[in-house]
Amino acid sequence: MKHLAPDYVYTTAGLQRNTCIAISDDGIIDSIFDLETHAIAPTNVDALPGIALLPGFVNVHSHVFQRALRGHTHRPLSSKDTFWTWRNAMYAEAQRLTPETLYTLAQKTYREMLAAGYSSVGEFHYVHHQPGGQPYAEPNAMSEAILEAGREA
Repeated sequence: MKHLAPDYVYTTAGLQRNTCIAISDDGIIDSIFDLETHAIAPTNVDALPGIALLPGFVNVHSHVFQRALRGHTHRPLSSKDTFWTWRNAMYAEAQRLTPETLYTLAQKTYREMLAAGYSSVGEFHYVHHQPGGQPYAEPNAMSEAILEAGREA
């Protein structure tokens, strides 16, 4: 069991001071308690001065495959570029993806989310076919790649 004592902990009661978070050996929060009323040896507590801990954030609308567009579509190449120009580039990118390339994009994106404090994600994707448009023999191949990337992130 690990005990963390940051300066602040955000709980359902709001921002709390003198609060300790007990984390089990498998990384699950076991309990949250007040340090002033709970007997625990100070040597068993990792003090985290200057730190505030918040619950994990939730991204309820993600399109990980669009990570492949970074740096390519954020500025118009021409004054004639519109939303439709971006949309066409996005669909062209989607048509090039395979389960392997989608897995790589998803893993990088989910690791970035995790590092930024996100602990849950709702993934919206509409990439289901092979480059060229043929369905995969396993209809969930792309979804399985995304799920595996999320588990491993």
